[in-house]
Amino acid sequence: SRIDRRASLYEAGLILYELLSSSDAFELPSLSAKGRQNLPPGLPADLATFVMVLLRPFPDERPNTVQAALANLEQISGQRLSEGLRPPRLPAPTPLIGRGVELERLRGWAEPLLREGRSEEETALALIAGPRGAGRERLADELALRLGLEDVLVLRGRCGESGQGPFGPLGELLRLLSRRRLFSEVDTDAAWVLRALLPERAAQLPDGLAPPFARDPELAHQRVLDALVEHLLAAARKRPLALLLDAVDAARPETLALL
Repeated sequence: SRIDRRASLYEAGLILYELLSSSDAFELPSLSAKGRQNLPPGLPADLATFVMVLLRPFPDERPNTVQAALANLEQISGQRLSEGLRPPRLPAPTPLIGRGVELERLRGWAEPLLREGRSEEETALALIAGPRGAGRERLADELALRLGLEDVLVLRGRCGESGQGPFGPLGELLRLLSRRRLFSEVDTDAAWVLRALLPERAAQLPDGLAPPFARDPELAHQRVLDALVEHLLAAARKRPLALLLDAVDAARPETLALL
């Protein structure tokens, strides 16, 4: 996800919250819903509001700069706080311009997929298409940010990079999922495929025998695809999972077949 100066403001909000409430901010399921209840009753309302604004989940809802946040705090406290402030090292936030409609469409597509008991007819695949410079990656950045706030594990990769295997960036993403131990519930009949694709992690992967040799190459290829899909589904059963792939137009046929 995009990192800019507003990330530091969220961290500042966490520090202020813990100092004022004497509680661990990370122990609360939702700061926006229950965090204010833990602040002292006698705390000035404008200070409590200031802290909760810093902790808003979406960066666009926080002040754009540290200077703007300090100006608000100076107004609340009546003290000068910004003198001697060092220049910021993180880039300034840049607004998403002209893509609000597309972002809302993506959010509308993702929302039903995050619900329990969703219909199998709801497609779990979306394509962001457009000419070079149209803002496809920035739109994907915003989608990744919002999915992350919904506790979705977002993994990103780029197709067409040198040194990739037949499944392109999906090979490395499978390796990352393996390191997170998200494949423990996979069917043993499908375990063989990761042991073949990731031999260096064979000792950490579930046991399983490879299927009998298939003379038909299409059948052998389909077995690989089915086994890989089973692993991805096993990981998603433990935690909602989103794969964001850039430059799909450069993807190898095996990658497209798996998608």
